[in-house]
Amino acid sequence: MNLKRLAITAAAVGALHSSAGFAAITGVTGAMTPLGQLLPGTDLRQNAFQSDTQIAVFNEFQGALSAPVLVDAEGSAFTSPGVIPAGTLVDTYLLHDDPLGTSPTMLGGTISFNEPIIGVEVLSDTLNLSDPILGVPGVLYDTGGTDRGLELGGGGDSYSISGDSFTFTGNFSTSTYMDEVRIICAPVPEPSTVISGALVLLPFGASALRKLRKDRAA
Repeated sequence: MNLKRLAITAAAVGALHSSAGFAAITGVTGAMTPLGQLLPGTDLRQNAFQSDTQIAVFNEFQGALSAPVLVDAEGSAFTSPGVIPAGTLVDTYLLHDDPLGTSPTMLGGTISFNEPIIGVEVLSDTLNLSDPILGVPGVLYDTGGTDRGLELGGGGDSYSISGDSFTFTGNFSTSTYMDEVRIICAPVPEPSTVISGALVLLPFGASALRKLRKDRAA
């Protein structure tokens, strides 16, 4: 394959990757409050971004993972931890619940996407580990905090993911410290882009097939 064909092929493959934008939020209930793209300079450390009535939902990272990411739940049943490999194309959302004062607060709700959820981080350790990979540069995360994740198993926090993997449900109990969750979705290319990319690649596949037949006949 010459350089011109190689460049066209690379462009077609790149188009398949770049066609997927952020997972669109298709619905929210309860306290879930979409706030758009997380911007540099936002302070998400303890007692910095607070509300007694809203769970902030931020668009966070979009692209290919530069390193493997540990998640607390993955797979079709979301019952066990796992690792999302480096190079995987993902869209991530960060949920942030930090109440005013120290009185116990319970907030909950659901958030649905047009792309499947492939993993969630709900514990402090996994959130801390992925901040350098999935975090927005310039955002002040509570990296290193030992209580920023959910307190499961009697701590008052709970979550679940729907059977079709498109909806996250969370109930967060907070008082003196915040709760955060990172949701990782798998982007799905637009159908029109998949078709156009396949049409661009088709001649090269046919050319390779002709060459293979010619070599066999020789």
